[in-house]
Amino acid sequence: MLIKEGDMRFCKSACTALLAAGMALSALPAAAETTLRLHSVWVESRPVAEYLNYFSKKVEEHSKGDLKIQVFHGGSLGIKDADILRVLPSGAVDMSALYPEYVARDEPELAVAYVQGSIEAVDDQLKAVPAIQAIYAPVFEKWGITTLGAVQVPERGVHVFCKTPVRSLEDLKSKKIRVWGRHQVETFKKLGIAAQIIGQNDMYVALQTGVVDCATYMGSIATTISLQEVTPYAAYLQPHAGVPINLLISTKRFQSLSPAQQEALRAAAADVLAYTNDEFTKGEREEAGLKKLADAGGKMLEPFSDADQAAFITAARTTWKEMSEQVGPKAVANMNAILDAVK
Repeated sequence: MLIKEGDMRFCKSACTALLAAGMALSALPAAAETTLRLHSVWVESRPVAEYLNYFSKKVEEHSKGDLKIQVFHGGSLGIKDADILRVLPSGAVDMSALYPEYVARDEPELAVAYVQGSIEAVDDQLKAVPAIQAIYAPVFEKWGITTLGAVQVPERGVHVFCKTPVRSLEDLKSKKIRVWGRHQVETFKKLGIAAQIIGQNDMYVALQTGVVDCATYMGSIATTISLQEVTPYAAYLQPHAGVPINLLISTKRFQSLSPAQQEALRAAAADVLAYTNDEFTKGEREEAGLKKLADAGGKMLEPFSDADQAAFITAARTTWKEMSEQVGPKAVANMNAILDAVK
């Protein structure tokens, strides 16, 4: 069969075009991965920051590189945690790690959901977390926020730090103590002790200048704010009722992701909770942190007596009940759910 000259020219042109198209397609970059921005108030020296980096790594692994998390530590995006319930659904940031008590202005019941004195033993913390998360998730959902999971905080004990040795609640009655929440103010008031809420960033100067004499803080991370320099004497008072750090994402943003990306987020959140639960159980960070405190000049006293520890828990639970009743029936139900979980 003879091929006419015109047909030859057409075939040559078509083949050239197809070849060029193929080369152009092969030169196109692979589809860009999706990157989510995550706000966190914790500075990189805190264990929570390390755990968020672990979460980010796991998201990338589960998504095979299709989804990445960019963590902005130390509040570097300029977002205030008190505003998260309003900011996250707006799309100003995709995700947030949140200490839920910070949003008590918009959701008062979260301020009393889980307080210091909620648990009598360190191991009760792991029992409490599922009940706590069952309380938080529906609250966030109504704001257009999806809860992916939680991070277990590693700190196991709360210590009382003072400038001079303080070994009992009776000794504390002549002091003024720094605390971080209203429920603690009311708890210490029941014990005849004056307490004042002072933020972590202002605590060092407040102690240095005599605004307060003592402070409640977790001994295992005290060196991160050089607490031993102004209050070298520390005594254990209570198990740390560690409010789990929630991993949150705008529901709208979550729904815009592919099913595989959504699953990668949930799988990574499950990984980080398992990892942090294990770290909490082992207690190695706690031991290392307390050793670091001692090496830096902190003087570890004998713990408060069993009677003093029990008196603190009793006062704290009475305060918890009173404050929950002030907020309303839902807060009381939340309190009872957690108490049932830690029985």
